[in-house]
Amino acid sequence: MKLFCLIIAFFVLTSSVAEISAQQSDRDRGIDLYKQGKDAQAIAVLEKVAKQKEFNDDSEIWNFLGLSYINSDDSKKAQKALEKAVKLQPENSIYRANLAYVYLLTRKIDKSQNEAEKALQLDANNVFAYYLIGTMNLWEGKLDDALTNVEKIFPINIGFAQAYMLKSDVLIATLGNVFRAAQVSRKRSNF
Repeated sequence: MKLFCLIIAFFVLTSSVAEISAQQSDRDRGIDLYKQGKDAQAIAVLEKVAKQKEFNDDSEIWNFLGLSYINSDDSKKAQKALEKAVKLQPENSIYRANLAYVYLLTRKIDKSQNEAEKALQLDANNVFAYYLIGTMNLWEGKLDDALTNVEKIFPINIGFAQAYMLKSDVLIATLGNVFRAAQVSRKRSNF
């Protein structure tokens, strides 16, 4: 009888371990699919995993699900997923910057600014947060502030390509302002 009970206990234990391992591999597979650029497949796997009780509070799943939604042009679902990731782990600078990004995509500038600033408070080396704030400053015509933020990126990560593009946009906007001012000045002197 003891042997029978031990065999049953072993069977239950190994099947539980196998089930947990399969669920864990689905979690990792979903994240890997996102990293491979297979967003639709990542969404299918991560949505399924996020509904499971043992993973519902896994902020990493919600973050990658949100990023997959962003890449699939579903900002509404991305926002909900990233808000949940931040709610579960509010001290994560990366999650806050990702949420700031989706707010920026949906033109919620104040919310985006707030989240990006919180991301920088948590990690002063978060180049993506500097990039987002610089982008918002550019959109608002605050070119000096935009340039200041983009310049903060280079000592941290000289290879952050988006920073060069943003700096170029800021410099072109600045040059445009100089030309506009020169035209206005010429028109006034002709009267």
